[in-house]
Amino acid sequence: MVRAQELGKTAQVVTEQLNLRSGPSTSNPVIHKMHQGTLVKILERWEGWARLSLADNPSITGWASARYLEASSATFSAGANDYFAEFITRYGTPREQGYLPELDTHFAFFCANGFGLALFRETDEGGVGWTSDDWCVRDVLAKDIDGDGQYEIVYFSGGGGTGSFGIKERHLYWPPGVAEPARGYDYLTLSQSQGMVPDEDVGAQWEEHREMRYGQKCRDSVYTPDWPADALSRPVVICELSEQKTIELIAYGGGGNLHGNANIEEFVKVNAARGFELVGAGTPDVLKALSREHLERASTAQGEALENLSLQSLDAVDTGVRQELSKERQAMIAEWLK
Repeated sequence: MVRAQELGKTAQVVTEQLNLRSGPSTSNPVIHKMHQGTLVKILERWEGWARLSLADNPSITGWASARYLEASSATFSAGANDYFAEFITRYGTPREQGYLPELDTHFAFFCANGFGLALFRETDEGGVGWTSDDWCVRDVLAKDIDGDGQYEIVYFSGGGGTGSFGIKERHLYWPPGVAEPARGYDYLTLSQSQGMVPDEDVGAQWEEHREMRYGQKCRDSVYTPDWPADALSRPVVICELSEQKTIELIAYGGGGNLHGNANIEEFVKVNAARGFELVGAGTPDVLKALSREHLERASTAQGEALENLSLQSLDAVDTGVRQELSKERQAMIAEWLK
């Protein structure tokens, strides 16, 4: 299926019945039900949703999942078809494929071990492609991150192992005329992991939720990925972030005393210093108060450190050109935020 992407174009519903809602969320009321084959006009795109008007009754407008809309007349170029054919032969049918008109870029993404995303752009020489080994890519979008009128490519990749799961939000810069995209930020937007409190029969579950608000309070910054250890720092644009980090304690089989336990209290303090707030209906209020107290201390210390952080000095330390400085920069940041 070629997903409907281009604003102003006609698309058709490709599922048995699709709800048209008052807003871009399943929590919004259903205002109309569209049957398979219904023709609509794409008015707006947002985070996997499309605002539509009915082709035969433009006065009816609303939001629907773009996943179930197929561009009625959109076709890939011959070059794009040839480029993606190799990956389809090797990895099977893409999870989704489509076209980003803002960047004149075709895409297909997969959930294969060691391969996730393929991009293709037409050129005078025939076309250029780019691939990524991200795990289980989804939701490839064109976004104007900082409101400067230039679009970036935003996508998400997810994966997990024993006791953990995470989704990363990534973005690529690929302006016209450039041979291949350059990676921008890699932010862990959703992470869940499980473990044990040391020396106690008590489990712990950590959760992190991060959201970058595109086009709001954006600034130039320098970003160093936390993995691999020798990852390069690089200039990025970062907009206003909201973040929530929580930890919940679980006493297994009635074991593990959460009251007045020095090991538990130390565990709570250590995680508060990392920005995790203790939650959970079965958690004693005294531990929650301890968590909030140390969370406030950590937040104050971090704010003082950030006041002394100079982006100009960061650029001078490492812009990603000299790999040997990336570890030094990571150590500096660790010291600032300690």
